[in-house]
Amino acid sequence: MKEITYEFLLPTRVRIVDQSEWSPLKVPSDKGNFLLLKPIPGESTARAIETISNEILEVSYSLMRVQVSCNDEEAIPDWQVPLWLVHRCIEWIRVATRQYWLGFKWNAVQSLHGCIQTTVGGEVTIQNFGTAGWPIFPPPLTQDVWKAIGREIIAGQNPPVSEQFLCDALARFHERAYRQAIVAMGIACELELNSFIDDLLCLHHPSTKLLYSQTRFDFRKKFSKIAVALGASEYPKPTSMETILALYELRGAVAHRGRCEVDNGQVSRFWFAVEEFFRWTAEERKRIGIKGRPSARADLSGVYTIG
Repeated sequence: MKEITYEFLLPTRVRIVDQSEWSPLKVPSDKGNFLLLKPIPGESTARAIETISNEILEVSYSLMRVQVSCNDEEAIPDWQVPLWLVHRCIEWIRVATRQYWLGFKWNAVQSLHGCIQTTVGGEVTIQNFGTAGWPIFPPPLTQDVWKAIGREIIAGQNPPVSEQFLCDALARFHERAYRQAIVAMGIACELELNSFIDDLLCLHHPSTKLLYSQTRFDFRKKFSKIAVALGASEYPKPTSMETILALYELRGAVAHRGRCEVDNGQVSRFWFAVEEFFRWTAEERKRIGIKGRPSARADLSGVYTIG
């Protein structure tokens, strides 16, 4: 028999009540019975390169180990199988204990480091593995955007709430928390559409604004009819509009009933449609003469890579 131990290094620390030994969690699968061991939290230190201070960066981490046995002639299960178990375990620890920081990354680069230890007849071999990538590759900060941000700060302006929710959606998408990403994207679209319509209403007689405030239009009506009636151009991409409307309906299903079954590809399509929507409102504001916002989209056409 071969005894296989998979180890995954997480860049966040699980807070555990004590250091005593716990029984492993036994998880059956078609690849064998996997044993999910108690997390091993730890801390270390590192000095930042090029710093002018003597400050030390504290680095927290957790080791997650999964064990499985298989016959000598059987292939070692791919590390993606126990990785799924670790993902699910961390998700449950996060919601059960409210340790909201737990996850596989705290930066834009999605990386994973680990090893596979194989024991056969007392002989131990170790094979390291690792991956790194940018599942979301946004436009970089440019000097023009940097200067525009400075003007906004000097003027005492806060970032638009719709844009903040959009960034929250990216963070959730990065974590593969697709339902939370759907909710955040839907909220971002609703806030941006309402803000855009408010900007358009400022160009009309106060009676128009009063009439609008007394009428409860739904999201679809606002998007497809009201914005145009107030002076916006027709939305240039009908297919993208329908994707936005589908996203908004799905957001309601998640928020009110917790129902949502989507995958990476579906969320990616929603994201690109949302980016097109935000780009359209920015272009319309510029065309009409409404003050815009600092954005890298003006320089890089909102190019995102999502893998």
